[in-house]
This record gives sequence, C-alpha cells and structure tokens, in this order.
Amino acid sequence: MPRTVAPHGSWTSPITAERLVERAIGVQDVTTHGGRIAWCESRPNEEGRYVVVAAGPDGEPVELTPPGFSTRTQVHEYGGRCWTLDGADLIGSNWEDQRLWRFAPGAEP
Repeated sequence: MPRTVAPHGSWTSPITAERLVERAIGVQDVTTHGGRIAWCESRPNEEGRYVVVAAGPDGEPVELTPPGFSTRTQVHEYGGRCWTLDGADLIGSNWEDQRLWRFAPGAEP
C-alpha cells in the first residue's frame, strides 16, 4: 500500500468499529451443572444474539439455544442470569417475547 500523508483525522482507515468486533464473542455466566460446563455467549456477528452453550461429552461446544432465539431478558440487564439448566434441558428467557422457554434436546421449544 502506498504511503499517503494527510492532515490528522482526515484519512480513511480500513479498520472500522464493526470490523473490530464482528467475530468477538463475549462469555458470561459460566456454570457447572450435572458434571458439565455451560456458559452464555454474546455474538455481535449474529446481531447481538445470546446463546447458551455447553461442553458436550467429547468436550466440543454444543449450542443449547436453538436458532431464532436469543437467551436474554430486560429484567436482568443489571445483573443476574436469565437462564438455568434442568437436567439436559435449558430454561431461559427469549429476548423477542420476554417469556420463559424450555429447550429440550431434539424437541420443539
């Protein structure tokens, strides 16, 4: 890339705020339940969707929040957690309707 000299603040940078965070995943609410580890991920590249993930039997991450849902609530914006595990099921609030849902593996919510 050729060098360009320009006054301070007038040059265009290829680095944007969106580019800095597009693949960044925030991790929060790490917990253990029934001998497994689960956590919630905030995903800017999925329009800020929150997904609960657990370590599978082989240690690989398994998404517990199905597509189309975001496990987040307005009630707990300042602390607390909007999801819990009940055996293999995830019980969590969905951002769109603020209702509690049960997500069981292989079943409809």
